[in-house]
Amino acid sequence: MSVPDIIDNSEYQLFDVLNEILETGKPADFASGFFNIGGYALVRDKLNNISKFRLLLGREPSTHGLPTRTGRPTQLIDMDINSAIQMDLREEDLSRANKTIVEDLVDFLGQDDVQVRLYTKSFFHGKAYIFDDTVIVGSSNFTRAGLTKNSELNAVQKSTIIARAYREWFDRFWGQSEDYKEKLIELLRKSKHGDYPWEPYWIYIKALYEYFRDELDTEGVDLFTSSKVELTEFQEEGHVKALKILNKYGGVMICDSVGLGKTYMGKKILEHYAYYQRKRAMVICPAQLGDMWRSELYDANIQADVHSQEELGQKDFPVERYQDVEVVLVDESHNFRNTIIPNNSLHGNTATDYFLK
Repeated sequence: MSVPDIIDNSEYQLFDVLNEILETGKPADFASGFFNIGGYALVRDKLNNISKFRLLLGREPSTHGLPTRTGRPTQLIDMDINSAIQMDLREEDLSRANKTIVEDLVDFLGQDDVQVRLYTKSFFHGKAYIFDDTVIVGSSNFTRAGLTKNSELNAVQKSTIIARAYREWFDRFWGQSEDYKEKLIELLRKSKHGDYPWEPYWIYIKALYEYFRDELDTEGVDLFTSSKVELTEFQEEGHVKALKILNKYGGVMICDSVGLGKTYMGKKILEHYAYYQRKRAMVICPAQLGDMWRSELYDANIQADVHSQEELGQKDFPVERYQDVEVVLVDESHNFRNTIIPNNSLHGNTATDYFLK
């Protein structure tokens, strides 16, 4: 294949051109704003044939569009290259093929004639693939997408003199960079595809994290920092977990023992919906607790109707006045087990029921 003058991953894909040039076995210097195992996999066979290889990495201003399990790109974020590589490795499928790629890459990096450095003085945005008599300069990172499917623009210079000038540019940044080879090997080996000998302690911690991941994840729950309801650490954890269950199932029961603060947790949840989200709320409680609830809600500036369980049991209770109630808190709900509300009334029309036992 003759080397084209322009490579944009349409008629010619960059990895095919790189493999063609690498076949000669001549030294190669790659400069890239980012790097992943997918890019290496496309040229690994030919890379093993060359006499010397240098890889200069940096960090572009932001990382975005990294693949996720949902298939949606990540939001614009700014992170160091270690975190970016770790994220990329996490998102790769756990497969024998990827494990083999990582093993091969670790072996390749372990060779004496292979060097990797990281430029940290500023954001490094340059992308260049430099050989003795050919240079490819453009927009393609040393990644699978950059070498294959992204619509890139790379110009090819076929001149020993021009290649020497670009190598001088490369050497200037190389001299200002720090060795990154061992760190990159460490990141690869410690990934889920690597062979790092994890100690039993870390395996145990990982198992705990996976088991409690849903409880640690607050995605989908808007937590407001300003609050008049102060909770202890364990109560706050229960509050967050209750909100997640409410959002998912439309109801939740808190069954903590006496004295652990169920009332405060319930008040905080009412604050979340009735104060911050302006939803109409109702508290249903035993008659003797009505004044307590009115006082607690008043102190926290929470608007909610307070009615006793006995009131709701009366035939003339004006259910129609409360058809727009969205959040219901039932205190001492173990006493609220009889069918006292018709199916087409308040209970059937509420969007969220919160039961506090």
